[in-house]
Amino acid sequence: MLDFKTRAAQVAVEVLRDTGAERRIREDGYTRIDPLWIAAVQGVMVMRRPFEKLLGAFVRESTPGIMVNSERPTGLIHLTCAHELGHYFLGHESTADEHIQYGKDAALQEREADWFAYCLLTSRSILAQTMRRKGWSIATLRDPLNLYQLSLRIGVSYAAIAWSLARLKLWATDDADRMTRIEPAEIKRSLLGRGDFEARNDVWLLDERDRELILEPSVRDQIVIRLPNHAPSGYLWSLDEAQSEGFRIRPLDAPARRATAELLSSAHAEADHLLTGQADRSKFAGRILPLRFTEKRPWESKADDEAHFRTSVGFEEAGEGLSAGSRRRLLQEGSPAA
Repeated sequence: MLDFKTRAAQVAVEVLRDTGAERRIREDGYTRIDPLWIAAVQGVMVMRRPFEKLLGAFVRESTPGIMVNSERPTGLIHLTCAHELGHYFLGHESTADEHIQYGKDAALQEREADWFAYCLLTSRSILAQTMRRKGWSIATLRDPLNLYQLSLRIGVSYAAIAWSLARLKLWATDDADRMTRIEPAEIKRSLLGRGDFEARNDVWLLDERDRELILEPSVRDQIVIRLPNHAPSGYLWSLDEAQSEGFRIRPLDAPARRATAELLSSAHAEADHLLTGQADRSKFAGRILPLRFTEKRPWESKADDEAHFRTSVGFEEAGEGLSAGSRRRLLQEGSPAA
């Protein structure tokens, strides 16, 4: 008889294969496994609602359903949904969860659902794919900024990605413990250069290694774009392409670790820009928004050596209600989406 970890891991591998979730990353440019998307593929309805204590619940009825706490950070919502999917795929009965990280004394089905969730969202192959794309090694992930950005691309919390690396024996538990002592809020503050931001919202840092990908920030998140700075040679980035959807790109003060003198003198320095505008981004939820910038000398109409930066952003919805995938599923089946 298989132990619960082996069983949960095998079922997670089957789900990734059979639903096509892993193929979306390998072939389509997505960076994370989307548990809400998997739920929709399987016909499991997902409802986001605010709860005081409850993180999530699974209901096994004629139409199975999942509830997740809409007031929690995005990474925790993903992990909660994956945990509840574990109950579904592993054949468990209905359950409500105030926690999703259970200790060794918890009920077997809760520990099994936990292990399924981590195997689904943070498998070795998924982590390796993202790390290759970004040029990150295990050593560079000891930089809290890189670890935080990895957590966003994988779609789990900063603490969850740190402990996932330990679970996979990619680093020691001492490493995970040390990294989780650093508050993500401090990392966000260093990126934005200010303290006035909503703590539960994330700050994405996009750079040239995010080319041709589909990134999935929440509609509430901030996006910083780091581009090479060749201004001393007369090259400037034309940022008009992003303005067609009502967004604006404005320069952001360089992080404190890069002095202004260094920024101006180095031909290989970088400059940060903040994506602003569209205070109500909810209309973009579920849409893929291309971001494309061109670097050229303003006095030249077109040059063969123009540099381009292209990526895409698929804003993830936030707030209460049925998930977008659940609504689509209901519409396809001809049922009213209440």
